[in-house]
Amino acid sequence: MRYKILFISSWFPSKIEPTNGNFVQRHAEAVGKIHEVEILHAIGDSKQKAIFHFDDQKINGIRTLIVYYKKTKNPLLNFTRRIQAYKKGFAKLQKPDLVHANVLQNSMLFAVYLNRKFK
Repeated sequence: MRYKILFISSWFPSKIEPTNGNFVQRHAEAVGKIHEVEILHAIGDSKQKAIFHFDDQKINGIRTLIVYYKKTKNPLLNFTRRIQAYKKGFAKLQKPDLVHANVLQNSMLFAVYLNRKFK
């Protein structure tokens, strides 16, 4: 049986940090040989004009959605935007059978939210 697996991680390669969490990407690619995998990542960008920007592409056969949010000097606003970015990104993806969460530094609360929502 092929499962739909969503990878979320606080560390993942992006235009802001091109090598950050590249092991997560390789892990998702390995799992993608057996299952249907999508990756969701949210990261702040202080140079961006729009509040949210969606970078949705297929990388090495894996649908990868990186949601960039406009980063400010206000940590509370950044936290709120990061959670919104994850929610908006999740709405664009198919409902997973399983969520695999790596490096839960910034994405931990979203992983808890998904656990409670789909329990």
